[in-house]
This record gives sequence, structure tokens and C-alpha cells, in this order.
Amino acid sequence: MLDISREWETEYLCARVKRIEEDVKNGKFESALDYLNMIQEKAKSAEILIRKHLVAAKSK
Repeated sequence: MLDISREWETEYLCARVKRIEEDVKNGKFESALDYLNMIQEKAKSAEILIRKHLVAAKSK
């Protein structure tokens, strides 16, 4: 079974999105970019996981 929550970490990502907003408002652009990069990496990992399951499902 696909456990996307473990890979995606929804709650953690929501907190990071809020942190990006705060950092931008406070002029902490480097920090905001770091968080944004982390989110992109998480999204890529989740995409890879989903694609693996898609391929497995199609091969059945």
C-alpha cells in the first residue's frame, strides 16, 4: 500500500509554507528560499514514489 503521508509529510510541509510566508514578510529571503527548496525536494520524492506505484499498478 502506498504510504504517501510518510514521504510527503503533509503537516510538516504546511508548517514550512507558513514559515516561508513569515520569512518573506520579514525580509528573510534566503531562509524562505531554503524552505522552498526543501518543499521542492519533498515534492520530487513524492512524485517518484507515486510513479513507482503507477508503474507497478500498470504491470498487474
